[in-house]
Amino acid sequence: MNLIIKYMAIAIVLLLLQSTFANFITLRGIAPDFLLIFVVVIALIEGRVTSMVYAFILGSIFDLASGGVFGLSSLSKVIGAFIAGFFFNPNKTQLTLGSYRFILIILFVSVIHNFIYFIVFVQGTEFNFWNTLLKYGIATAFYTTIVGVFIVLYFSRKYGVIKNV
Repeated sequence: MNLIIKYMAIAIVLLLLQSTFANFITLRGIAPDFLLIFVVVIALIEGRVTSMVYAFILGSIFDLASGGVFGLSSLSKVIGAFIAGFFFNPNKTQLTLGSYRFILIILFVSVIHNFIYFIVFVQGTEFNFWNTLLKYGIATAFYTTIVGVFIVLYFSRKYGVIKNV
């Protein structure tokens, strides 16, 4: 029960960060996806099903708050959580979160997440899918991955993967 309250508190803070602070660190319309990072962390700690539930709830709330296409963030984040769940191994959670593996997982999941998001988002618009994906999707994936490096540093310090940093 305490873990659920902890996750919900983190989720609320991240929702606020994503809807407010992310606008301040936007680079040419590209912002990191804090919610996706959180969903991947939950997938690596708790497993696929738990992370998919959080992904759906966070995506739905974000869609309501941002005024975007309702359900699109939920869909893309749930698919991202599903993919991240393939990397769940309860025996290697600390090692995965505190190493380069986490960065690669974030990059992979973020690219798939953005691919799904933009394949639906550009339907019925004048935007070219591949240009939009390259300009926004891949750039957002790399920006999210860069933010993920700070998560790796936190967990590597917490779990003692690297010392005296």
